[in-house]
Amino acid sequence: MVAALGFLKIVGVEILIAAVLIVLASIASLLIISHKVMIQFQDQANNPNVSKILLMFGKLEKDIRLDISAADEIWLLSRTGRGWWKNFEDEFNNGLNRNYA
Repeated sequence: MVAALGFLKIVGVEILIAAVLIVLASIASLLIISHKVMIQFQDQANNPNVSKILLMFGKLEKDIRLDISAADEIWLLSRTGRGWWKNFEDEFNNGLNRNYA
């Protein structure tokens, strides 16, 4: 908008130059920030902190076990269900025994 006003000679050259500099500075700062974020993302992707991943999986697995144990009804939507059944067999069997005992 400022550029259009500058071409129409409604605003002075000083305002036009200031607006262009602000836009260029904004673009430069966004490029610097995105570059830093991409470098951090690449570092994390190349060198993941395995201990954090394992801790998160351990908590997730514990939560799944508790949810299966406390469930009144379980719907297992999977092609075969073998992996779920193998990993959480005790919880599934306890739920089945509880519901059909």
